[in-house]
Amino acid sequence: MRVGVDLPYFAHPVEIRDYVQAAEGLGYSHIGFSEHIVSSSAETFPPGLSFDEPWHESFTLLAFLAAITQRVELNTGMTLLTLRPAALAAKQAAEVDLLSGGRLRLGVSVVADSCNPIEITRREWEQVARETRAVHVNIEVICSDSGEHRLRAEARHAEVSGLKLPTWSEIENREYDEWTVERVIVDTAGRSKIECASELLSKLSWLRAEQIVGPECG
Repeated sequence: MRVGVDLPYFAHPVEIRDYVQAAEGLGYSHIGFSEHIVSSSAETFPPGLSFDEPWHESFTLLAFLAAITQRVELNTGMTLLTLRPAALAAKQAAEVDLLSGGRLRLGVSVVADSCNPIEITRREWEQVARETRAVHVNIEVICSDSGEHRLRAEARHAEVSGLKLPTWSEIENREYDEWTVERVIVDTAGRSKIECASELLSKLSWLRAEQIVGPECG
């Protein structure tokens, strides 16, 4: 069993140092943290967090943690790679891993926009996550208002040349297996994109807060 802790959003480097070194001294296997590069004061933040939190940039924080620790694994819970040049991010990760003595575990969120109506294909994505020891979260996005759903479907325009979008009749009669596993549900009916995204981030933050035990534990 491997047990780690999440790093709180401390503003002062002394607080970060004391917390991390204490966790390492207590025998925790890894230190985890996430990042938030750009935010707005208009956003709805999860309970306990706010716009004014010191959101540290991952690779800078990793370099600092590597310098003040000796054994504990450094785990980025969610690195926003799409906001960084690929070659630079790869170089930074390799550099931190080298200077820390191979203690970097680079966590990257992968969103599979699979739209899988079939149970067996949904489970295939879950199996990929298990094989890579990654945290897997099913997210079901629905529209409970059939009238609004139909308006959205019929107002869509294909962004790919030659792509034929399904009709409302085809949507209603498509093959669709009921879910048999736990998932996060976001109902978009009557709500804006920002409202739906805020709800999803809030739900995912609670899941993140519960992930104290490392993936090797099951």
